[in-house]
Amino acid sequence: MTKIEKNTEKILFSFQLNNIQDVEAKLPGLLEATVDWFKNYKIPDGKPANTFAFNAEAKDKDFALKVVKDLHVQWKSLVEHDQAVDGVAKGAVDNSEAVVEGHAACGDPLSIPDSVDKWHHVPK
Repeated sequence: MTKIEKNTEKILFSFQLNNIQDVEAKLPGLLEATVDWFKNYKIPDGKPANTFAFNAEAKDKDFALKVVKDLHVQWKSLVEHDQAVDGVAKGAVDNSEAVVEGHAACGDPLSIPDSVDKWHHVPK
């Protein structure tokens, strides 16, 4: 199979995933493995397991679209200075560029420690 055929196959497969139930049906175990990874990935650094809203249950497409739309409305309000959103004052966006530019310049890159290549196995 050529690279183009493989890419086409992947694209066509993606059209079969229209909701969360399709993900579980077409890719059994992926949702559970994804939650498990996000739950445990910080444990090797000595941090506790992550917890999730909604009892770690995947939400459907309509829920996700509502979140995106709601956040877009909030962002637009901030940018247009219509109102404060979640405690962020009007005009906060105006000053954001000055805040970023006011930080110290980046220094020389640091070396990457060997510990980043260490493997950890966290039992389920």
